[in-house]
Order: sequence, then C-alpha cells, then structure tokens
Amino acid sequence: MDQQEKTIEKQSELIRVLVEPLTENLNMKKNEIKGLKRLDKIVAEVSAAVIKMAKEEVESIKKEVAVAKAEIDVVMNRDKVDCPT
Repeated sequence: MDQQEKTIEKQSELIRVLVEPLTENLNMKKNEIKGLKRLDKIVAEVSAAVIKMAKEEVESIKKEVAVAKAEIDVVMNRDKVDCPT
C-alpha cells in the first residue's frame, strides 16, 4: 500500500467518524419531527372534538333556556288570568 492509498484510507476513516454522529443526530431529528407531526394531528383531532362537544352543549343549553322561558311565560300568563286587575 503506497502513501497515497494510506492517506485516502485515513481520510475515509476520519470522514466516517465525523459523519456518523451527524447521521445519528439527523435520524433523531427526523424521528422527532415525525413524533411532532403525529402529536399535532392528535391535538387537531382533540380540538375538533372539543369544539364539536361545546357547540352541542351550547345548543342543548339554548333548548333548555327556551323551555324554561316558555314555562315562565305560562306561569306569568296564568297569574294574569287568575288575578284580574
């Protein structure tokens, strides 16, 4: 093995040693990004479900208020009929 081949071999080993941690770091970052994308999707789905439930609850409360108002109106009108002025 001549000097040039030895130099090339040493340089190749040095490059491998330097690149390996960078490759591992890159793979970790890719996995982290994948995890964040999954988390973002879950958060979006949960947010949509919470909004839907809140809207349904608002509609339910509106109906309850309308029923209560109608009952109050009935009682108020009954009092007017029972007590002529």
